[in-house]
Amino acid sequence: GSKESIYLKRAMLGWKATEWLTLEGGRMKNPLYTTPMMWDGDWSVSGLTEKVNFKYKDIEFFGNFGQWANYKIDAGYTNYSNNTVDATTKTSAILATQVGFKTPLLNDNTSGKAAVTFYSYDHPKVRGNYVPGLWNDSFKSSQYGQDHLNVIEIPAEVDYFMPQYNLGARLYGEYVINTDAEGRAYAAGAAYTDRSDDNAWLIGVVLASSKDLKSFEGNKLKAGDWSLNAWYQEVGIWATDPGLGDSDFFDSRTNMKGVVLKAQYNLEDNVAFNLSAGHGSRLNAMYGTPATIGQDLANINLKKYDLIQLDATYKF
Repeated sequence: GSKESIYLKRAMLGWKATEWLTLEGGRMKNPLYTTPMMWDGDWSVSGLTEKVNFKYKDIEFFGNFGQWANYKIDAGYTNYSNNTVDATTKTSAILATQVGFKTPLLNDNTSGKAAVTFYSYDHPKVRGNYVPGLWNDSFKSSQYGQDHLNVIEIPAEVDYFMPQYNLGARLYGEYVINTDAEGRAYAAGAAYTDRSDDNAWLIGVVLASSKDLKSFEGNKLKAGDWSLNAWYQEVGIWATDPGLGDSDFFDSRTNMKGVVLKAQYNLEDNVAFNLSAGHGSRLNAMYGTPATIGQDLANINLKKYDLIQLDATYKF
């Protein structure tokens, strides 16, 4: 007589309509070419996705287009500025458009990849999306802030494989800017004084053992393979959607900067060990570090953040 719920990581249907077009619907793996600064690798997306892939000479072009349910804003969403409550449940949507390419560089052991992604939000006009004063040291936690987000993301990488050492090297990076950051700051009741608060950026390097360039590009580690990944990132307070980024490092927060080092060793093809270490700190001392309800450290306004993490993964 009682209602029960089940959590589904993924449940989707796909149709390869043509050689270059694939259609998917349901709850699926995030199809975007991106980095952990923008999207946590654990996130699934729910809705519709269209994938385009075709090749012209040696250049591979791709496109990913998503219409996804973003967040359910539960009944009881509180506006802390006047203590009113929105009594209805609403769902917002995120619309993503990505175009990119991958091409050989210099020789058969070098490749480059880059893309441009635009995100826009279709969200309900609920009370409490922004609260004046929320972003300073006095706040404890917040719900998702979705107003005034028109985000451009540009990820890119160069991969180089050294066959004599069975070793691959990758230099990668990403730049993100919210073109409506001033409106976002104004809606939050904050002064838009530092233009750098509207952007985020990341630069990193990967070294990994691999049998060839294709395996290295696909991050396919086999038994006995290892990898090292190090990156530095800065995320301005108005740059991205709080909650989408990697939840392990910097707790998916904006207004954070820091460095991460991750090491992996594969004992078997399907058994991997990871050791990760990260240090982060507040980027702009004028503001706090906005978090979303449900994040690991949602009730703490961070000034610095240190994490050491050991993972053992068995895939079956």
